[in-house]
Amino acid sequence: MSHAYGIEDLGDLARRRSPLRRPARMEDLVAALFFLEGATSVTGQVIHVDSGEHLGAAPGASNCG
Repeated sequence: MSHAYGIEDLGDLARRRSPLRRPARMEDLVAALFFLEGATSVTGQVIHVDSGEHLGAAPGASNCG
């Protein structure tokens, strides 16, 4: 089954699926990069800057618009 989504629909879908109810922002990524740049003892970590999407869909969210 395929769905045709517009840009606005994809933004709304990202907000509904994210546990934080918003997509990650560029500022979030930059903050993580600055943290890592100064964290000399952090090694071998995966830092997800995705508003929690790696955890799965937020409760009550639908995968289909």
